Amino acid sequence: MRLSLPRLIAKRSNESKKSLDVDDASLQLEQMYAAEKAVNFRWISRLLATKSSYVLSPKDVAPPCISHFLAQIIQFAQLAIGISSPDFLFRNLDLLSRPDFPLDKSLYDALGGSIFIESFIGDVAQLQGYTVYRPEQKQLVVAFSGTTTVRQALHDVNALRVHYNGSPPHCLVHSGFYSLYRGIKELAIRSLRNSVQKFHPETIVCTGHSMGGAIAYFLCLDLMRDTEELLGKDMNIIVAVFGCPRLGNPELASYWRSLAESYREKHGPRSLLEVSVKGYNDGVPALPPAFLGYVHVCTNPYFLCEGQIYCVPPSECEHTVFTVAKDENSNTGPSIFPRGGHNYYVQDLEKLGRCMEWIDVVSSGEAGWEERYKKKKAQWEKKWMNRGSRGT
Repeated sequence: MRLSLPRLIAKRSNESKKSLDVDDASLQLEQMYAAEKAVNFRWISRLLATKSSYVLSPKDVAPPCISHFLAQIIQFAQLAIGISSPDFLFRNLDLLSRPDFPLDKSLYDALGGSIFIESFIGDVAQLQGYTVYRPEQKQLVVAFSGTTTVRQALHDVNALRVHYNGSPPHCLVHSGFYSLYRGIKELAIRSLRNSVQKFHPETIVCTGHSMGGAIAYFLCLDLMRDTEELLGKDMNIIVAVFGCPRLGNPELASYWRSLAESYREKHGPRSLLEVSVKGYNDGVPALPPAFLGYVHVCTNPYFLCEGQIYCVPPSECEHTVFTVAKDENSNTGPSIFPRGGHNYYVQDLEKLGRCMEWIDVVSSGEAGWEERYKKKKAQWEKKWMNRGSRGT
């Protein structure tokens, strides 16, 4: 049985503590945070994020179906990470999903049975995306990488606003994100169109983490507006993003919401699902800052805190910091990511990225990847064992 978010977090927490006492568990956390290399934007959260006066409580907990769906889709979003090849990952999924390997099946349980279609690289800053079909769910998933290179980061900080093609006047979007999207749009749509004809899915899922979420939103906007023209038929659409930044100005947000309303009126209330998750202590959803004229397009976001997903009221959709009243009867267990941050949406993306670097198929090729991974992993564990024995 596949796990929902609370059960997955509890499972991870329990597994990590089966043979650990309190001191060992503390050391494990210390090692995890000491090993961080990627920016987790906690300082941005402290500097720019606004705190809601609304207190999230057990009555705001998201329905189990949402929790279950997100626990699955985050896995596909993370595999889009630009330092690895989705083609390689899916071809070697049986090996990579063994215990102590990067895609341990006990944690990445939604990938099996998926049919990998193709990966593609955009013309702008080599942004990566890929498509995969999930036969059991009849879902066609398109996932986009978050920022992994300096060139992509330069687009991230280009917060000038430009007009979104085909939208009403005054609809302005983040220039850098939009440039990245335009560089990959045709490749993504062509892959979707061919896959729709081949697999006849019921639903298209657009997903991504961080900047990849912004790209997923732009694609979803175009699909809502021109579904039949782009894909040849009407489709159910889901956009599911994690740690997504703001996309544009209030006029763009209004345009998005009017398109969403029209799409649901035409195709049914369940034809479009929007799931935008903000994580505890993640500053990226606070960017670009509101004082630059940016807003979120999603009016019903979700908030992830200590393994639990909460529904955020529409009135609080611009906030990214919330007080959470804990449920004393909750059985989700202690948080294994107590500091939160941008790379800790259910799974440890920092760790996954590190493991992908150990495998290093991009620069070293696929030959010998398994032994390369085992060697690097052993060196890593020895390093931290020595540090622990010295008490540092």
